[in-house]
Amino acid sequence: MTWTLISQDPERANAQTATEVKVRVGTTHRMWEMTAFLVLTGGMLAGGAWYVMCESAESDLMALLPRQVNALIIQAVLLTNLGAIACFGLAALFTQDPTMLGLYAVLLWNHWALSLISGSFVLWSMLQGDPEVGPPDMLNECAIRGLDALTRAACEWNFKQVQSISIGTTAALWIIEFYGCCIASRFVSLASAADAQPYDGPEDAFNWQPQYAGSLPPTPRTAQIPDDSHTEQTSLLVPPTPRSGRPPMTPRTPRSASHFVVDMSYASDDEMEEIKTPLPPVSPRPMRFGWW
Repeated sequence: MTWTLISQDPERANAQTATEVKVRVGTTHRMWEMTAFLVLTGGMLAGGAWYVMCESAESDLMALLPRQVNALIIQAVLLTNLGAIACFGLAALFTQDPTMLGLYAVLLWNHWALSLISGSFVLWSMLQGDPEVGPPDMLNECAIRGLDALTRAACEWNFKQVQSISIGTTAALWIIEFYGCCIASRFVSLASAADAQPYDGPEDAFNWQPQYAGSLPPTPRTAQIPDDSHTEQTSLLVPPTPRSGRPPMTPRTPRSASHFVVDMSYASDDEMEEIKTPLPPVSPRPMRFGWW
């Protein structure tokens, strides 16, 4: 019985490989872009938060309660950490270290969870006023300070600006950081899947099966075997050519006694031993390569 490689169609295999490479390359590009964007975003938002707190401490034109200042401090610290984590992600992408890439994805998810908690506290602090003053409207803080009309208007405008910026940036940061976490996890999973493909030999890697399994038997063709003792021609079953017209993928087909249809009465003992001696199948090892 002959053995033939019946893996998937070469054209389908090439198309699948091209699709996988396209997905990996696209994920890698998005990973670089998102990491660089997080570095810039984290740095800019952290700088803006620290600037607002400094201005609030030095000026009376911004009605921020101590609780709100503390919320902004927490948010500024987390934004600074986001920039530091993104810088670590750039270093991991440059070195292509799987451990660093996995740690980068874990840090992003943890930071996103902390951002949900701190962001919720910031929004609650900005929308909730001082219970001792009266209604939960922070604009009353500008009115009770005894400022003139112009100063009170500037105070209210500054507070509205801080409130709007805090709400908008917090919500946008949640969405952007969640998208970055998904990209990082996808990138790490593709890298792990590419490096963890097992190889247990050609039979396991290429799904070797008998040629007659699930297909029609091959068409026999005649071959000549030299013989000095007689002029009888011996018939040899040769594996058929694939329908695609390409040569068989196996480098060499093993020989055994079942390949031959002969009249054994004409064969000598030496010829019988040579015919019955099987040759082991030879298969090349599949090529492995890094893709990122």
